[in-house]
Amino acid sequence: MSLYSLSKYIIAIFLTLSVMNSISWIGSLHNIVVYSKIVIVFSIVVLYFFTTQYLQKMSNIKYLLIFFILIIGYSFLFYYDNNKTFFDTMFRSIMFALYLIFIYYLVQSIYSFHKFEDHNNCLDETITDIVNIFQKTLLPNIIVWTLVALVIGRNLYDIDITGMRSGFAGFTGDRQTFGLLMATLYLSTLLLYIRKKQKIHILILVISFLVIIYTDSRTSEIAVLIPTLYIYVKKKIKNLELYILPIILFSIYYMLNDITFDINEYSSGRILVWSLFLNEAENNNIFYGYGLFNFNNIILQKYIYMSYYFRRIDFLYFHSSYIEIFAAGGLLAVLFYLLFVVKTYFIANIPIKGIIIGVAVASAFESFIVSPIFPISLLFWMLLILTNIHQISKEENAKT
Repeated sequence: MSLYSLSKYIIAIFLTLSVMNSISWIGSLHNIVVYSKIVIVFSIVVLYFFTTQYLQKMSNIKYLLIFFILIIGYSFLFYYDNNKTFFDTMFRSIMFALYLIFIYYLVQSIYSFHKFEDHNNCLDETITDIVNIFQKTLLPNIIVWTLVALVIGRNLYDIDITGMRSGFAGFTGDRQTFGLLMATLYLSTLLLYIRKKQKIHILILVISFLVIIYTDSRTSEIAVLIPTLYIYVKKKIKNLELYILPIILFSIYYMLNDITFDINEYSSGRILVWSLFLNEAENNNIFYGYGLFNFNNIILQKYIYMSYYFRRIDFLYFHSSYIEIFAAGGLLAVLFYLLFVVKTYFIANIPIKGIIIGVAVASAFESFIVSPIFPISLLFWMLLILTNIHQISKEENAKT
């Protein structure tokens, strides 16, 4: 089996395991799924490292490399300064870096195949391959697992602890998780539709969008609405980027000056978590970073009796990818992450530009960027890395 075929199979298997990992009632199978993904990542990284030279080219993606080197470095310092185990302090940070290398290898293998076949269309063909795998893997998984949940009598709705909001959670038991799964299906189908214009893609787009609305997941709505509107409007307005930032800033200003409700309740508790983070960051010199998810445990242990939400969880997410990065690698990690994303945005094609903006904004309200195993994060990182691989290839061809 070629690396091209193997890479496509691995993406499909990994996506299936990621969907299974999101099922709250899967019980003891959860650990099997988690360890299976870890085994796959280690196996592929080792296999591709010894059979290819792809990692040499990764040095060209310098901002991405510096980004996760900072996170690993601060994780090591935290491990060195605290009387805790290696697994508790460093494992997640190292796995995050390995996941990115794993994604890089898979994308590079598919891209190299198409580059050999037809260099002029290799980017489009690689995108089509990847999003086709996403659609063909996610759609049957979502249908089958939802039917299984129905048959065994699982509750398909999620009501938050305030009782004020609820939404369709499908088989996951969590409306945010299910909404982001549907958003990943929507975005992959959107890219397929742009390239193939098939009616079945329109049907999937409409149904998935309606389900996203039904989940009442605002993060998922942002993730699909911004790319859709951007792709359409970008064709009409050439310098669209000049208008986006003022509109976002004005919207934030207007919202903050027109709030007549409990903003913490409206944010589903995010404001409380963020305020605790900022308060502790000031007291703990967080500008230097603590490694991935290490600072989360510090805040949870200190404020566990402050909130009912804290008392009912074993692990605290900050519900913002940027705050997770900030806590893991300090201001420098945030800076290099943003440099990588912005740099990629300016070299990307219009559809990927739209997805970059949509997911980048949505990730401000959830922590999925630092969890590449989650489908929407996996798609996002693949598109970012693919765009850079293609740019490197163009620069190499220009020199020859």
